[in-house]
Amino acid sequence: MLGATGGAGTTASMVLGDLGAAVVPVGRTSEVNYGNIAQQSDAALLVNCTPAGMFPHCPDAPCTLEGLDALEGAIDIVYNPARTG
Repeated sequence: MLGATGGAGTTASMVLGDLGAAVVPVGRTSEVNYGNIAQQSDAALLVNCTPAGMFPHCPDAPCTLEGLDALEGAIDIVYNPARTG
C-alpha cells in the first residue's frame, strides 16, 4: 500500500485487511519504502494512494515495478486525470 497513512491509504488498508490481505505500508520514511520496495517481491497487489501522478504532477510515479515479479494487479487511486500512465 503506497501512501498507507493518508485518508485513501488508511481506508484501502482497512478494506483489504478485512478481506484477509496482509497489507504492507510503503512510504517515504516507512520500514518498507520506495527505495527498498523490491524486497516485497512476493506482493500480489500494489495500491497507489499517493498524490504522485495526480494533476499537475503527471506522469509522476512513487516508484517503479522493478523486482515486483509476482504482481497480479495494480490499482491507482488517482482521480485527476481519469486515466494514468
